[in-house]
Amino acid sequence: MAKLQVPFEYHRPPERRVGEVRKIVVLVILGAAMAPVLVEGAALCIGGWAEVAGTRLHLETPLLSWSGSTLEVRRQWIGEWILHTYQEASWEPGVVLPILAALLIIAMWMLRR
Repeated sequence: MAKLQVPFEYHRPPERRVGEVRKIVVLVILGAAMAPVLVEGAALCIGGWAEVAGTRLHLETPLLSWSGSTLEVRRQWIGEWILHTYQEASWEPGVVLPILAALLIIAMWMLRR
């Protein structure tokens, strides 16, 4: 038994909506902002492969160096803050056990959902 062909209307492309144009603009801006990081990452990759091949390249990656040093400073600051908080906290059972019980009840309630 032959299937009947369903006639389709003339196909016209969908009209661009404002949201789609906005997405494209955001993607272009994000691509332009990420370009320096991608270039420095590619330079490190090429430098690594060049070193494997026997050629030593002098690479400069100011953006990655700056972001790494900034993250290291922030990590040290947060670590010192957390360490200070735990060292100064009261570890008496009368304080710790009610807080622990409340956290466990909240965790069980969240798991139940």
